[in-house]
Amino acid sequence: MTKVSHLRNRMKTEYQNQRLPEAAALGEALLKEQFSHTSGIGLSNDLFNLGLIYDELNRLDKAAALYTESLYRIRVTDYEALATRFVNLAGVLSRIGIYELALHFYIQAREISKHYLGEDHPIYADTLYNLANLIAEADQDDAAISLHEEALAIREKTGLPDDVLHSLHSLASLHGEAGDYKKALAYYSKALDKTPSNGCKISKIFTQDP
Repeated sequence: MTKVSHLRNRMKTEYQNQRLPEAAALGEALLKEQFSHTSGIGLSNDLFNLGLIYDELNRLDKAAALYTESLYRIRVTDYEALATRFVNLAGVLSRIGIYELALHFYIQAREISKHYLGEDHPIYADTLYNLANLIAEADQDDAAISLHEEALAIREKTGLPDDVLHSLHSLASLHGEAGDYKKALAYYSKALDKTPSNGCKISKIFTQDP
């Protein structure tokens, strides 16, 4: 096993065990090794994965920088990787409060995933969901509801159970805020029916090397 592979595996293990500071330290060591010996998609994935760790540590400036750097190191025809990075970068920018740029990257991700991955692809649904949440913050509730409904329809066909629940709760919340309590209750009831007895846990997966 090479040093790069060893560091990568240890970083992934620490991340999965939610020892995020330890995972970040390993990721920094990995990048030093990577920049010395390699480039391309392997380095892009390591940058992205370390960005994900800093994202969860709420070190948003660092996460944004890593996500951005990872974008520059992938092929422009690697549409799934491009869309994923745009979505994550937009999410961080939104949390920082840079809403206009976040909107730009969400729209970029939507167009890439729609035209190159397909309208049933989970990344397309994720992009619609996140875009809906962003414009809901700007009080564009009707547009947000429409996007959430489209995302829900895709997720009910191809998405994870957690993603379906998130869409249902978002729609219920928006309808409740709009005073349409009948629709809000319907979405909440549907979410309750789909909630496992032991609850749900969101899991994020590291980007893997080809």
